[in-house]
Amino acid sequence: MKRWGWKRICLTAVAGVAALFLLAGAALAVAVFTVDTSVRQTVYAPGDTVNVDVTLSPAEGEAAADLGGMQLALSYDAALFEYAGVSAENIDFIAAQASDEPSNPDNINSFLVAHDAGNGTVQLVYVNAALAPKAGETLFTVNFKVKESAELGAQGSFTIQSEGAYSTAAQLVAGTDLAKTLTVTVQESAGLLGDVNGDEKINSTDAVWVLQHAVGLRTLTDAQKSLADVNKDGNINSTDAVWILQRSVGLRDENWAVKE
Repeated sequence: MKRWGWKRICLTAVAGVAALFLLAGAALAVAVFTVDTSVRQTVYAPGDTVNVDVTLSPAEGEAAADLGGMQLALSYDAALFEYAGVSAENIDFIAAQASDEPSNPDNINSFLVAHDAGNGTVQLVYVNAALAPKAGETLFTVNFKVKESAELGAQGSFTIQSEGAYSTAAQLVAGTDLAKTLTVTVQESAGLLGDVNGDEKINSTDAVWVLQHAVGLRTLTDAQKSLADVNKDGNINSTDAVWILQRSVGLRDENWAVKE
């Protein structure tokens, strides 16, 4: 059985990217993706799990192309957070360390994580993923736990840097440049995203509070604002209220994605 160590996967990814650049002069088409990251809320309590979602979508007006490989570098505040693993769908195998290998040698869709707790870094590599992500779809989630020792009021950040991507159709990938920092605050109680009034339910009352805030009839606290901005666009408006209503009647799932 072939080994699926860190060096082998990195070399495979680098070789693939290098080959594409050598072929660039042969008039290959260029696949264009946009990559983004977000946290599901901006206020967390000690012991909570912070979910850093990574999305990769075909750029507007571009034809979809299968993703063949991608590499991201993520750094985090190790004084406040502990790395808690990666969750991803449509992946046969996730390697957590260099010695890991798939039990089934036919599992070619692989995802490798190299974590350095001392330096607060995580290297993430897709290899032969053959995925065709939809617009706005979460490609994978990097999870962190807020340390129990974290001081209330402390702010911590996650910085994500993309380091290249290529498609399975021998296409160079453009538009994947990303250098983004996400900041979260540690508070005594973060609450449930969408539960603006704090009654541990997500319902029409929360939507009304959001609308009232949007038109100046109610002033939300900073913690309530974090729970009200359910689509995480930095604004609290009628769109958030609609999402909350949709969630309350089962049209959106727990990750705020529209149910099909």
